[in-house]
Amino acid sequence: MNDVGHRHGGIAPLSTEALIGPVIDASLDGVVIADLDGRIVRVNPAAEAIFGHAPGSMLGRAIGEAIVPAHLRAAHDHGMARHAATGESRVLGKRLELDALHRDGHHFPVEIQIEKIEQGDTQVYAAFVRDLSARRSMETEVARQRELLHQQEKLAALGTLLGGVAHELNNPLAVVIGRAALLEEALAGTPQERSIAKLREAADRCHRILRTFLAMARESRPRPGQVALADLLAGALEFCGYDLRNAGITVATDFDPDLAPIPGDHDQLVQAFVALIVNARQALAGQDGPRRLRVTVRAGQPVTVRIEDSGPGIAAAARARAFEPFFTTRRFGEGGGSGLAVARGIFESHGGSIAIDAAATGGCTIIVTLPAGKEAA
Repeated sequence: MNDVGHRHGGIAPLSTEALIGPVIDASLDGVVIADLDGRIVRVNPAAEAIFGHAPGSMLGRAIGEAIVPAHLRAAHDHGMARHAATGESRVLGKRLELDALHRDGHHFPVEIQIEKIEQGDTQVYAAFVRDLSARRSMETEVARQRELLHQQEKLAALGTLLGGVAHELNNPLAVVIGRAALLEEALAGTPQERSIAKLREAADRCHRILRTFLAMARESRPRPGQVALADLLAGALEFCGYDLRNAGITVATDFDPDLAPIPGDHDQLVQAFVALIVNARQALAGQDGPRRLRVTVRAGQPVTVRIEDSGPGIAAAARARAFEPFFTTRRFGEGGGSGLAVARGIFESHGGSIAIDAAATGGCTIIVTLPAGKEAA
């Protein structure tokens, strides 16, 4: 080895090994050096940390066995043999992204560049390795957030469309409701009275649906008022009653008799709870065996609403994303994945919360909390 530098101020010259060794050990990237037979002769602490090995435990091992996954090992051995026989190589001097083998057996992405280094009669392969796991995770999250933003933009565009449609339908629908009310009054006591009443009720229902569309389409703060939560939930279940009965779902309720009115926007809360009931109905629709839905309300500060179904439940991996707009585990055409996201926005705008009870055994349990009124407090 040649000495590096000159004597100055009584400091002895450093050998190349004495200078380069600490540099390699201090490198933030992994460095693995192997002889021509592929046996590891040197490895720095960063590489040991990347591959999960204890200090010194990689020395003497075949590089293919230590860090190359099984599905790449044959190609690795073939490449080394070809290079030894012909001097040709497809990887030397190139920056590659490959899978690597961790000590615990899992595969992870790395960026690697292999160089052949010759020093006199000594020839070695030096692999410079960078763990890409964090970068790949970040790229995946950025892509997910980009898709989420795209879906939110679609939701905003859908809101504009719904607002326009509702505006165009509201005026003629108001005429239908008004004329039906006049006819009902004029035909009071006649055989036609009941038929006209059904017509008015159907028109009123169309008006409520349009109002729900508008509430979904626009971001608006809740209009303060006093809401009888038990009556609201009973109405929401009645609104969904036809679909629930057709799906063979048994509905049970348990409302606290001491429940006082709570502050909130009646229309928005109806929309949110209808979305949760519809979500439960869809989960139960393909369920074998008994199909049960139970809605429980308990007074307190806050008021707690539990919506429990006997469906297949939500996998742990999906719970974290269940309330994201357009996220759904259903097949195409079975739902757009916006119901839980809309419900969460409404409950949070009321100062409440919504969560999935991970401790529930079987089915799915949604827990909603809402601030109680002053009287209850």
